[in-house]
Amino acid sequence: MEAAAPGIPDRLESSIGAISPNMVRRIYEHIWGDVHQDATISLRDRTISAIAALTAIGGAETNLKLQMYVGLNLGLSAQEIVAVIEQTAVVAGFPRAQAALQVAREVLDAPSIPPR
Repeated sequence: MEAAAPGIPDRLESSIGAISPNMVRRIYEHIWGDVHQDATISLRDRTISAIAALTAIGGAETNLKLQMYVGLNLGLSAQEIVAVIEQTAVVAGFPRAQAALQVAREVLDAPSIPPR
């Protein structure tokens, strides 16, 4: 997880580790240790899929922001992230896409990846 999202494991630990160490463990073990290690599709493709899914469900801005940072760290361009959101609007609707574009603006305007 540290390679894909530098600094995020420490932030995850500090934000929810004290209240739910089990959740942190499950995120590390299941999401990053199991699902993301499956070589069937690349981490880049998983990240594109996650950005699309999080845009579609809405209300998951923290996770959407994380996936955008992961995408940037993996070499996705700002234009590719926006295109994924625009494509998702076709299926999930414009309100979800507009909310995701606001998150994208915040991420893409940040001075560093991820913000400190």
